[in-house]
Amino acid sequence: MLVGGMGVISSRTAVIAALALLAGCAMSDDNLGRMLVAENTYTLYDCDSLADAIKTAVAREQELRGLMAKASTGAGGELVNNIAYRPEYLEVHGRINELRRTAAEKHCDAPR
Repeated sequence: MLVGGMGVISSRTAVIAALALLAGCAMSDDNLGRMLVAENTYTLYDCDSLADAIKTAVAREQELRGLMAKASTGAGGELVNNIAYRPEYLEVHGRINELRRTAAEKHCDAPR
């Protein structure tokens, strides 16, 4: 595990974040996010647990978007975004997609 500014991140996350930086806009957030979250991670969750997890992840994604927007207005903001916020943003984005996919499979009413 590597210790990042926002907490502990796995070496896999760090490698994917580095690749994302190098790739630039070559891959979408959805594709990068899928690489960070294992498929079927939430299979054992029931509908209520999925809904709670989606709400939590969406709130964190919105918080990260706000932090990224704020950082991008300053000098070196894009660098700060790519190092400090983007790796976690991609992981959260991938988690939301996987949670929503699982909720749809289980015919749950997932929050937006």
